[in-house]
Amino acid sequence: MESAPSDISGRLNKQNFNAMFLYQVTVTVINQLLEKIREDLPGLEGTDETELIRKHFESTIGHVQLKKESPDEDSPSYEEIKI
Repeated sequence: MESAPSDISGRLNKQNFNAMFLYQVTVTVINQLLEKIREDLPGLEGTDETELIRKHFESTIGHVQLKKESPDEDSPSYEEIKI
């Protein structure tokens, strides 16, 4: 069983490690999800709902692009997301 850190720096280091690990996994999953949407979206039946899905996806990609172009120190990095 792991012992609890005795000072704040020990806790922060463990939290930073956990956050970095989760971030790496999340970027991978986000990239896989974006690729899957790109693969499947063209094959959907041409309905109003499909058009809304396409517009929402394009809006999301635009938002990610803006975040990549104008990074914020207090926000996670969008650099590794493939758009």
